[in-house]
Amino acid sequence: MQTLTDLKRITYVHPDYEAAFDHNVIGYFRTNLDAENALNDYALDLCEQGLIDAVVLSIPDDEPLPYPLPGDTDPPSVYGKRGIL
Repeated sequence: MQTLTDLKRITYVHPDYEAAFDHNVIGYFRTNLDAENALNDYALDLCEQGLIDAVVLSIPDDEPLPYPLPGDTDPPSVYGKRGIL
């Protein structure tokens, strides 16, 4: 199954950003963020209409995972011999 990252593409085309989903251009936007948001909204609309299967979204690297994870009987320890690592 393809992920959202695999299906969307943002290309800088002076002076705008071209947003394409699955090789189809959906529009041109002034900022990269505007193009990213438009692609995410477009993918969500397609999912809601049942035109594509649910797309796997990834967790950005800057957001920590919740600990302990649900069902995790042995969560990783953050304590060393001298306290918090």
